[in-house]
Amino acid sequence: MQNLYKKIPKDKFKMLAVLNKDKPALADFVANQKGLTFTILDDEQNVVGAKYFLTGLPETFIVDKQGIIREKVIGAAQWDSSGAMQTIMSYISE
Repeated sequence: MQNLYKKIPKDKFKMLAVLNKDKPALADFVANQKGLTFTILDDEQNVVGAKYFLTGLPETFIVDKQGIIREKVIGAAQWDSSGAMQTIMSYISE
């Protein structure tokens, strides 16, 4: 995700990670170790997770400019691949 975050124009794309039912200190440690620079939100109480009907982690949602979920990916993904980049850029250009 970090590689994708570095490649996508920040004025047209926002990336958030949501820490779901986990300890913020652990997430901060991992983020620092991996050099993550995108925003990580704390959802220890599962408020966001419940609204998005999370079924497992990791899960990724691509939400368009109107707030509509366009993609849901369960499990790990290669977000800086050419296919993923094309998909995201197509949503940005809509």
